Amino acid sequence: MKIELAAAAENVRSAFNVGAFFRLADGLGISQLFLCGNSPFPPHDGICKTALGAEKTVPWKFFLSAEKLVKKLRAENWQIVALENSPKARNLREFEIQNSKICLFLGNEIDGVSPKILQNCDEVLKIEMRGAKESLNVSTAAAIAFWELSEKAREKV
Repeated sequence: MKIELAAAAENVRSAFNVGAFFRLADGLGISQLFLCGNSPFPPHDGICKTALGAEKTVPWKFFLSAEKLVKKLRAENWQIVALENSPKARNLREFEIQNSKICLFLGNEIDGVSPKILQNCDEVLKIEMRGAKESLNVSTAAAIAFWELSEKAREKV
């Protein structure tokens, strides 16, 4: 089964982080990015500086409302997961792909993925931390999650 991976950035205010998402998507085979809320979108100098042209090749769409995106994804039979450090989250490495289309939601570094989106996710995943800090920079966390999901998707083919 071929797996399609997408990512949704909900209120990720840093253009540099969004640019990193574009570059990660290009490098790891993420099919498209959804930019939601107050996430910046191309053309933007900060995005272009970090994406190094990937913003021109990776398909993306902007949604003012992340909730509307979730409804659209549900109607199109996507498995919706979030990367969030929360009590109900389980280890990313334990995640099993259950669908041919998966969208990973990423939130901003202060508030994370919104509670409304978390309530509508099929799963909430986290990266197990080993040090004193509870989380990583969102683009660093995205790189780890995209890598893990892309490897799991390759195993399913």
